[in-house]
Amino acid sequence: MHLRQFHGGEVMLGLLYTAPAVGAVAVSATSGWLTRAARPGRLLIIAAFTGGLSAVGFGLSGNIWAACALLAVGGAAGTVYEILECALVQHSTPDRLRGRIVSVITTQGTTGGVVGDVEVAALARWFSPGGAAVVNGAVCAVAALAVAVAVPGLRRATLPRDGRDESEDDGPGPDTAGLAPGPDDTVLTKWKYSAFVRTDLLERLRARGRDQLVITGVYAHIGVLMTVCDAWMQDVQAFVVADAVADFSAREHRMALEWAAGRCAVVTTAGRVCAQL
Repeated sequence: MHLRQFHGGEVMLGLLYTAPAVGAVAVSATSGWLTRAARPGRLLIIAAFTGGLSAVGFGLSGNIWAACALLAVGGAAGTVYEILECALVQHSTPDRLRGRIVSVITTQGTTGGVVGDVEVAALARWFSPGGAAVVNGAVCAVAALAVAVAVPGLRRATLPRDGRDESEDDGPGPDTAGLAPGPDDTVLTKWKYSAFVRTDLLERLRARGRDQLVITGVYAHIGVLMTVCDAWMQDVQAFVVADAVADFSAREHRMALEWAAGRCAVVTTAGRVCAQL
């Protein structure tokens, strides 16, 4: 296509290959806002539609710089789509089906590129490389509109914000003034899910002759659970305070507590812990 439509050489081909990655990197570097969007499902549909339109524009373009800009837009839209797809699938799929759904998505990601290359090559023989891009982009844009109309639940889909669903009632928050670290408290920066990774927490416990750890905080099925597992593997007895840990949903909170209680921790309550201190 770089020869027939843009009349360029290797440098021009390199620009065309690089342009989608530029858009993808730009979105990835600033992607924190995506999962905080009010309607991520709607944004996912918009990303698919935008990607289709950018492919149409690329196929019709006769200017190399316009083509690169459209490819960058397509790369950015594709990255937005993939981020939101992963987040929505993980949040909305029931536990018993999540493995199957993820395997389907993984298979599509592995084979989709190859099948797409074959399909584009076949279209290019019928039309031209630019024509193949136009046809594929148009199909993608139309499919995005069709999904928007046929699947209203996707348009209304949301993700947890600040650790809870938007549908939850915004009541007065808990009084946390008394939880601020005091002058004699040790504050560690947690870099990974487990509080033991890249910190000196274990060394501090051993230096003080401690082999028990009371764990509270967020999120129960992520950081709390990983810390509990690491504590058990380091011969530290972990106590998870059920009513002092939180999670995205009641289901994930319950799953984390049941998993920890059955394998590597004592699950207790704040009242019992305070009574023993």
